[in-house]
Amino acid sequence: MLEQEIFDKVWDHFVVQKNLCGFSTLKYTGPVCRYRDQNGLCCAIGLFIPEDQYQPSFEGRTVDTLLGLPALRELRVSPNFLLMLQRANDRSLDVTRDTDGTTTPYWSPQRMKTNLIQLAHAWGLKVPRRGR
Repeated sequence: MLEQEIFDKVWDHFVVQKNLCGFSTLKYTGPVCRYRDQNGLCCAIGLFIPEDQYQPSFEGRTVDTLLGLPALRELRVSPNFLLMLQRANDRSLDVTRDTDGTTTPYWSPQRMKTNLIQLAHAWGLKVPRRGR
């Protein structure tokens, strides 16, 4: 796959179809992306990891430790592109702080869209018209 094809698939999944990203909240680090969660939600990189290659032990690992997976190798794109794609995804996680000091994690679709547009510009990709 080309970077543009990968970008288009991620754009369609999160921006056009408005799918949410799976995430967990860890006590010391806050919200973190899940490659796949118990509800079937996944992150940008998780979209490209088929069920037969996914392992729960992937959770909590950075994407650079998964680049040896056959499915990710078969994409035949720059590892840096995959790292930046995941960074765009991870930067879409945030927390709201209530007046009593408690925090509530959430995944921001608007932030994901903005992050993907920035990624497209950085890599010279076209942003699809659908979902703009």
